[in-house]
Amino acid sequence: RGSPAVHRVSGAFSDGEPAVATPQKKAERQRVCALVSPGERILVLYSGTGVWPVVLAARTSCREAVGVEMNPSAHAFAVENVQANKVSAAVKLHRADASDLPALQLGQFDRIVAPRPKGDGVEDDSETLGV
Repeated sequence: RGSPAVHRVSGAFSDGEPAVATPQKKAERQRVCALVSPGERILVLYSGTGVWPVVLAARTSCREAVGVEMNPSAHAFAVENVQANKVSAAVKLHRADASDLPALQLGQFDRIVAPRPKGDGVEDDSETLGV
């Protein structure tokens, strides 16, 4: 086996793992990006490999996209993804469980994006909440 396959998802790199956002969700990412106002701080729960934070930082005028992901492998890939897409100034990543948010003291956010985490027992994973 060689190196993992890498492809682009809405302008962000993806390693093709099952937990990665899929190209079929491009319309949803575009819809949420269109809602973002300049200067917003956006919290992305269950940020996985970083597709949502990278897309938000690259495609909107948000001030900051903050990702929270507890899976160490996904978080490590997200760090690489942020660097590869040159959005480090606008993206902050935290390896933590979403239930630990109060302890992280991240401050207030204008918007929260919460894709359903994998393995939540819900068959339809297509809904993403953009508040």
